[in-house]
Amino acid sequence: MIINRRDAGRAAVFSVSGELDMLTTPKLDEALSGENGDRPVVLDLSGVTFIGSSGLAVVAEHANRVPARPDWLTVVTGDGHVVRAFNLSSLDTVVALYETVEDALADR
Repeated sequence: MIINRRDAGRAAVFSVSGELDMLTTPKLDEALSGENGDRPVVLDLSGVTFIGSSGLAVVAEHANRVPARPDWLTVVTGDGHVVRAFNLSSLDTVVALYETVEDALADR
């Protein structure tokens, strides 16, 4: 798994590619832990080829980590298997999902 971070205006964008499973999830957890909620974060998972329950759990944990800003984390899923995983797990009721980074940034 590869994680790239970049600034986009006042938001931080984390682009993840590869498999997000129990072996790679700690790397994502560490990356997101560096953000304190003072600015929006867009988590781009459109390049993820597999997402397991541990990956979904880390997203849920971080989505709820900043109670004062429940919308600080948004997720880009693309239109494939990642969005289905969010829908099946009902995580789509916890975080806002977008098909593209541009759409997510437009709402920030």
